[in-house]
Amino acid sequence: MDSQAYAQAVDATDVAARHLLHNMRNAKALRSNPLVAHLLAADREGSEQLPDRVVVSRVAQAVAAVLRALDPSEGNPFDGDRSHRQSEIVRRCVVGTEPYKAVARDLGISLRTLFRDLDGIRLRLVEDLPRYAPPMLAVVNLGDSFDLELRYATLLRNMGRFDDALGVLDQVASNSTSHLQRARAFNAAAMTLVDSGYTEKAANAVENARRAIATSQSPKDTQSLLVECDIDLSSATIARVRGETPAAFQGYDLAAAKSTGLLGESPVGATDVLVRAHANSAVLRWLTGDIETAGRDVENAWNALERLDDPPDDAHYALLAASSMVHLVKDGDVAWAMREMSAAAVLAERRGMLHDALMALGWLSSMERLNGNAEGAAQTTRRTIGIARATMKGTEFALLSAAAAESEAEVGDFDAARRLIDEGRSRVEQGGAGWARLELAEAELLLLSHRYVEALAASLRAGEAMQRQGKAGFVGYACLIRALAHEGRGERAQALLAVREALPLIERFGKSPELVAAYELSARLTGNRTHKANALDLARLLRG
Repeated sequence: MDSQAYAQAVDATDVAARHLLHNMRNAKALRSNPLVAHLLAADREGSEQLPDRVVVSRVAQAVAAVLRALDPSEGNPFDGDRSHRQSEIVRRCVVGTEPYKAVARDLGISLRTLFRDLDGIRLRLVEDLPRYAPPMLAVVNLGDSFDLELRYATLLRNMGRFDDALGVLDQVASNSTSHLQRARAFNAAAMTLVDSGYTEKAANAVENARRAIATSQSPKDTQSLLVECDIDLSSATIARVRGETPAAFQGYDLAAAKSTGLLGESPVGATDVLVRAHANSAVLRWLTGDIETAGRDVENAWNALERLDDPPDDAHYALLAASSMVHLVKDGDVAWAMREMSAAAVLAERRGMLHDALMALGWLSSMERLNGNAEGAAQTTRRTIGIARATMKGTEFALLSAAAAESEAEVGDFDAARRLIDEGRSRVEQGGAGWARLELAEAELLLLSHRYVEALAASLRAGEAMQRQGKAGFVGYACLIRALAHEGRGERAQALLAVREALPLIERFGKSPELVAAYELSARLTGNRTHKANALDLARLLRG
């Protein structure tokens, strides 16, 4: 090939890569792209062309595989290395719709560097996509493509396209060939509805899933029992989101008990359910002040997961995140907690679990605050919220907004904190776990901005909301805010009463900066030398 022909060939492949990146959701355009033509041929000679959703799903799967090769295999997701940065650019500017300039600013790079990184990605697509082969063949008849449809709905959900995901699941449920498939589709719809902030509709979808299982004429087998376990987990999640803590524990315990009995027949599927049940229960146990049980839940989950050579991604992520939080409050080991949460974030990113990755980054930013890096934590939450705005709603977004608001308030940007709280409330139902967490963030914002009278009122609302949900540590935190607001107003007697109420509750919450603040306040008000020493020792422990 002469040099001119070679240059033309290079130009043609670069054009194809650019075309692909600009048409990731356009099935018609993707069908004409030579880089993915081998992925989109009909599965059988004489078959009709693949449905649009299958085309988009196959290409997204292939591009995700190339991106995984770019991601760092270990380390802190904040480190800003080029491979992670390239993946972020594609996810936000190509798969998402964020402006290049805004993403460059968030990543701390110039537009020139961003476009140079995109050039590198195009080169990898040109090299790797024609060689990419799906890990398993998908066929287009509904019975055989059921799992593909569920994965496609999950992809849409992670992109924040909740209505599209529900449309796919509704179609799958209508055309399913078995009661079991219908139950799985309803259950997936329930989780999509939770993520989009509609818990009442989610509860209805769970009931539809239970009815589908109950009306099946087939005898119960291991697969149907595992689906029942998954439905129990979904029901527990809905209860947790609503702030119905006892019902959530009941659901997690039920799923754990049922799946334990299935470990011999289906070790992978049963372990997946068992670990997720223990992990979610552990986090909730911590929030209710039961640190010892939370620690046992984490230990039991690790014992189960470590029996598998290739643990399921959802279970592995849930356990890493739970283990991180429980280690932090049980042992005060910030370094360990950050390593585990970093591993959770990397796992979620590499597997395309966008919402989980965002939640892990939100928790990591809180740990950065523990290390005294308030400005770094704020920068991290700004990047995280930037992605979450386009992809999340409901309780997940509310929790991220609350944490981000607290970071902004700590660095003195009270207006940004207020906007985040208002934005979180606009995307979550009133009265649930997310709403209560935003009430607490508002109380802290008002305290830090020296609006003490309003802080007192907000802390009372937050305390009452957390009390209804049985979350002892957060009740104690609300009492601490009230005590600090009284101190700010010069009301020492009221401050002392409030801190005495706060201390035993926050002590149940584990080793935390809130406990440091409570000991310090008690020492200031009473001269208690033991509390002063406790505050110094715990602060040194938390900061490594």
